Amino acid sequence: MFLLHNVSTALPTSCKQIKDEKSNSPSGVYLLVTPGGTTSYYTYCNMGTLCGSGGGWTRLAYLDMSDSTVNCPSGLRYYQSGGVR
Repeated sequence: MFLLHNVSTALPTSCKQIKDEKSNSPSGVYLLVTPGGTTSYYTYCNMGTLCGSGGGWTRLAYLDMSDSTVNCPSGLRYYQSGGVR
């Protein structure tokens, strides 16, 4: 799902900015711009609560750790709780 942007206003620089300015924004793909305004890009924004904090999260990666043959990418740490990776 792509979400529309009003072209008469500046593009947001973060998912959090979108959530702060319009708290009822749904999770989905948004067009953002780098803080310097030089590059625009599409990213997935999770507007729901995660880890006890409000929405406005930017997805950096998607890891499917349900497959026991898959390992964490280098730089990440493996964590298991209650049999869930």
